[in-house]
Amino acid sequence: MDENINVSAVERVAKILDAVSQSQKPVGVTALSKQIGLPKATVFRFCNTLYNLGYLDKNVNDEFSLGLIFITLGERVKADTNIAELAKPYMEELSMETGESINLGIRQDNSVFTLLNVEGESSVLVSRLVPVCPLHCSSMGKVFLVNMKDKELREFFSSNLIKRTVNTITTYEDFQKAKEFYEENGVASENEEYEYGLSCMAAPLYGYKGSLVAAISLSAPGSRMEIKGREYLMDRLKATADKISRLYARLYITK
Repeated sequence: MDENINVSAVERVAKILDAVSQSQKPVGVTALSKQIGLPKATVFRFCNTLYNLGYLDKNVNDEFSLGLIFITLGERVKADTNIAELAKPYMEELSMETGESINLGIRQDNSVFTLLNVEGESSVLVSRLVPVCPLHCSSMGKVFLVNMKDKELREFFSSNLIKRTVNTITTYEDFQKAKEFYEENGVASENEEYEYGLSCMAAPLYGYKGSLVAAISLSAPGSRMEIKGREYLMDRLKATADKISRLYARLYITK
């Protein structure tokens, strides 16, 4: 499938939202139709659907403006960007101290999206880390999984999860050991569950009122973790996560 092929309906929605956002005042269907070159009836249908979904507001004159939902979406993007900017110097310090790669990720549905990576010692394995990884085979993903309610967690593991290596955890029952480890140590651990030879450990990042907003992880070949000491690496990771969380919480950035 060609990923460069756009869906026409989505393109129309984007054109409408872009036109509305650029208008200095609420704009009607007729003006929108002329501006974006779409039939008036088509614009009317799309605008009313977007209004019903909360993406557009409509006044008594049937003129449209952006809906309040964009304030929430904008704050979400700003918060994600802010935590990466705020965390970067602490991640760089941890990378220098341990010599390992440090990552910051947020949850996106059933995956972890890596917002920022600070490279450590040269490693082909670490350099192959992908920006999006399934929750169940990622140490950062496990941080989000252990914070799920039990019903949501059971539903997650009832799906057909990919087993990338022989160590990949794909069942609710097997995940309980990983959950116990997290509850005892405050860190999630992943041992060659995404890729052979590569291990990771992750700690949570909290925001205002203790909300889980992100996670940071330390990635390295398993053998190097053993040499440097997993306890030492976990302690430094937790200390860094605590610094970032305390500073981020004071900014009152909610998600």
